[in-house]
Amino acid sequence: MSRGFKDQVAEWTNGGREKIKVLVKQLSSGGHLVTYGGMSKAPVELPTGLLIFKDLKFSGFWVSRWSDENPAEKKRTVEEILEWTRKGEFKDIPVQEMRWDWDTKAEKLKEGVAGTLEGFRAGKGVFVYGDT
Repeated sequence: MSRGFKDQVAEWTNGGREKIKVLVKQLSSGGHLVTYGGMSKAPVELPTGLLIFKDLKFSGFWVSRWSDENPAEKKRTVEEILEWTRKGEFKDIPVQEMRWDWDTKAEKLKEGVAGTLEGFRAGKGVFVYGDT
């Protein structure tokens, strides 16, 4: 929960370019790593020795299914985030905008989508619709 944890993870994983197994080594015995946002379609590599000798646990989290199964908790979570936003405590993530107009070439759109599957990016890919 420390403020420097994000910087530590970036250091351990070469700014997000190294495999997650580097992060896994930092877990304490009995630790639990939850994966969210694994749309890269790349396999997750886990060192077997750490699974056995450190008794580590790994889980995936699918927010859409969770919100369907927990509507009251979803409402509470959204209200909490909105309150943080109102107080200026919630910081948005960086984005890479891709403009989509009538005259945008299909190849450019394909390249933009393909870029989201390549791993580390400077920000979340977002289509910005213009004249469509």
